Amino acid sequence: MTLAFALLVAAGLNVSPVQVRLTPEESKALITLRNDGQGETRFQVSAKAWDEDAVKGMVLTPTQDVVFFPALFALKAGEARNVRVGVTVPFGALERTYRVFIEELPPAEKPSSSSSVRVLTRVGIPIFVAPVKALDDVKLSAIALGGGKALVDVRNAGNEHFRVDTVKLDAMAQGGAKLFEKQASGWYVLAGGHKKYELEIPREECARVRRLVISVKTEREEIFQQALDTPGGACSGV
Repeated sequence: MTLAFALLVAAGLNVSPVQVRLTPEESKALITLRNDGQGETRFQVSAKAWDEDAVKGMVLTPTQDVVFFPALFALKAGEARNVRVGVTVPFGALERTYRVFIEELPPAEKPSSSSSVRVLTRVGIPIFVAPVKALDDVKLSAIALGGGKALVDVRNAGNEHFRVDTVKLDAMAQGGAKLFEKQASGWYVLAGGHKKYELEIPREECARVRRLVISVKTEREEIFQQALDTPGGACSGV
């Protein structure tokens, strides 16, 4: 079991770890919650199967694969407790991914002022069910141009997730001088999945571009690059 021990703080609720990786050797985990708010708060726990659409992002569906206890509880101010998490599915060749949600419930007593509005906390913890044997394989598609943007598809041909830290576009003029740089934040690319990124090419610079280089940096500090020579400029669709 691998735990990411950073602390997640949301509206008075502290949650640790911020993600869980279950393995055949350690198939259960504890998620610790602490109420740093001013009064007693009720919470409920639920779980969803988690997938990623290459364009739209996170896709959540109902599941019975994840078990947890307790499912409903209250925390007084300053109180902490553990939620036990495990899965009912076997460990296989491909990583399975879920999210456990810790959701604040409305107070049992209605607020004295009908005009007051309270935003309830909802935290999603990634749960990764590791493959029996891990295989890493990151692939980048060839850079395409369209709609005034450089397009690249980051594909995970391995059997467990990785997280993209940043996607950076460098544009060079004739002779190699850098014209501009664009950057986008990354996200998870799940096993067997892919994620599409679009980085804008400024209209005022596109005709001078002779080479584009996209660099994808993962959370493991790995950097993958793809280059495209553009002898006629990069104004396609601009």
